[in-house]
Amino acid sequence: MAGLVNGRARAELSFHERVKLCAAEHPQYAFVSGFSLGELNNSLDLKGWSICSVYDFANLRASATCIT
Repeated sequence: MAGLVNGRARAELSFHERVKLCAAEHPQYAFVSGFSLGELNNSLDLKGWSICSVYDFANLRASATCIT
């Protein structure tokens, strides 16, 4: 959802637009920070999803979570 993976057109969209597009693609897996996870939960029903891993990144000063 950071917009870096899917090319310039996606990167030019707002964060909330990218979240909505991500949710519309019905992902089966997500690797997100806590903030992004909360935003994704607003656009996609995450009931039944579970955390598969949590990663601490020093350069992010936060953890990232893998959910599926």
